Amino acid sequence: MTCNEMQKLLDPYIDDELDLVNTLEIEQHLQDCGACQVRYQNYLAVRKTFKEKSLYYELPPALQKRIHTGLVKSLPRRTSFFSRLAEERWFGLSAALAAILILLGIGAEVILLTVGSNETERITQEVLDSHIRSLMLNHLEDVVSTDQHTVKPWFNGKLDFSPVVEDFTSQGYPLTGGRLDYLDKQPVAVLVYQRGKHVINVFNWRSDSTGNSNGDVQTATQQGYHIIHWTTGGFNYWVVSDLGEPDLESFVQLLKTAVGGG
Repeated sequence: MTCNEMQKLLDPYIDDELDLVNTLEIEQHLQDCGACQVRYQNYLAVRKTFKEKSLYYELPPALQKRIHTGLVKSLPRRTSFFSRLAEERWFGLSAALAAILILLGIGAEVILLTVGSNETERITQEVLDSHIRSLMLNHLEDVVSTDQHTVKPWFNGKLDFSPVVEDFTSQGYPLTGGRLDYLDKQPVAVLVYQRGKHVINVFNWRSDSTGNSNGDVQTATQQGYHIIHWTTGGFNYWVVSDLGEPDLESFVQLLKTAVGGG
């Protein structure tokens, strides 16, 4: 079973909708493929989050009073008992409708924030896992070269874009090569740099136009590694290393300038 086939069957597998043969094949694939195991765990985490988080939101008393006052002022004044009764019922229905609309808006925002947050966490974990895996397996480069004019052409025909490749040897961050990886359900370019004995992996792939698209840098630290990412010009850039934050931030600024996002 391939990773793509695994992706298509993941939802029905989690819902126990597959036959025995497909179930066994998926379980075998999960044992053999670390990337799919991470993806599977992320699916479970997302489902658990939606089950545990309540989207109920009670209107604050002050907001309830404002809705009541506004609705009463908008209604024509009536004096009969039946008119007042109708007015009160109209207020009750209108207030309930207003509350429902507000709740729907808040609920939608909560869902979007939750999905966005989970998506970033998922990609962060994928990137970090790939970085650690490259160090453990001693597979940092598919093409080993300090020459950007050797590394850049190597990606031709392997990706649907041409990554920006720059050597920062004069600034203390020499290029050592590049490789292909598979993240966020697509092939990605990885450029490898060095700072002393510290390895810097730069992951680059096309953006789906969601998330941080204005070039602003976002940072995180997990398992002793610093992770910095941003999106600019239609591309995602993720930088991972155990290098000290000041030096890594200096490298990121060099890279942002090179790719047109600095």
